[in-house]
Formats: sequence, C-alpha cells, structure tokens
Amino acid sequence: MPIIQRIYKSTIVQPGAATLFIINSDGWALTCRHVAEIITVADQIAKKHSSFLQEFNLNRGKKKDKQIRRELEKKYQYTNRTTIEIKNLFVNCIEGKLDLDIILHPNADIELIHFKYFSKLI
Repeated sequence: MPIIQRIYKSTIVQPGAATLFIINSDGWALTCRHVAEIITVADQIAKKHSSFLQEFNLNRGKKKDKQIRRELEKKYQYTNRTTIEIKNLFVNCIEGKLDLDIILHPNADIELIHFKYFSKLI
C-alpha cells in the first residue's frame, strides 16, 4: 500500500509503503498499529490544513501575508517538520467508497481494518 506525505513549506512528496493483508471477502484486512494510525490521522491532518488555508485566505489583505502566516503557524503549531498531507493509496487491494472501521489490538502491534461499502476486492 503506497503512502505519500508532504511536510509544511515543502514541495517534495515523500514516498512510503505499508503492508496490508486482505483476509476475507467481507472486507477485513490485517495490518500493523502504526499503519492503522497513519490511515486514521490522514483525515485529521487534511482537515487541519484546510482550516489553516481557509483562515489564511480569509485574512489576506487585512495584514501582511507574512504576519498572517506567522500567526497561523503558531496557532496551528506548524513547523518545518509538520506533516500537512498524507495520502493512503489502496492500490491492488480494494476499490470503491473507503469507509472503514479500525479495531486496535490492546497489546500487540496488529490491527484489524474493516472496509465497508466497497465495490471490489482485488
């Protein structure tokens, strides 16, 4: 499963990969805890960055862009190490709407993911 991410103030897309095993035709998959965390945090990061950009655009013209950016960086706790985009690509495993549930194992580094409403398992 390819994963790409981008860091604040960077145009470089950083590639990554993760393993995900489809275990049955009902859409259940097995992966590691850190992979499941990346999948769940991607939406939160996207919403936060969208809010940052909306707020920046709403305040343009009221102050200098650099000042607005500094204030928002402080508010959103953005640094040159902050991830602002994560895309999880479920290539060659599942197609369709990717609504999912994640069940965390209490002790082991494994997670169950249940893909719901998918159109096709590959």
